[in-house]
Amino acid sequence: MTKYAEHQIRAYQADADLSSYQYYFVEHDASLVANYVQVATAGSTTVPLGILWDDPTAAGQHCEVVVSGECKVRANAASAITYGMLMGFDSSGRATPVVVGTSSSNAWVMGRFMEALASGSAIIRCELWHGPAKLGTS
Repeated sequence: MTKYAEHQIRAYQADADLSSYQYYFVEHDASLVANYVQVATAGSTTVPLGILWDDPTAAGQHCEVVVSGECKVRANAASAITYGMLMGFDSSGRATPVVVGTSSSNAWVMGRFMEALASGSAIIRCELWHGPAKLGTS
């Protein structure tokens, strides 16, 4: 059984049924209702809060979001993810690799992968950093 180092969790409310999005990145909901979250969508203006730790089944239901530390994440890789690779997210809220100096260089860096993934989609370990960092375009 995989053990996880300490992580920090914050309480929010789901803006909809998020039961299919456990371990996805989440952000404040589109209408900015206090303490409500939705699945994160990639974009230069989107600032994710963290990773959904549980699976709320209805709008308004309590949910927990990991904001820093070691945890699980739903990763999506068109090409290989290697241990220690920087981690961003895609338009579906799944973790994706961020490679400095490529087309993903205008991305939020959320942390790093703690497991490898050859390709495809899987739940793997990651280290989520407190406060995302924005890579520039130059």
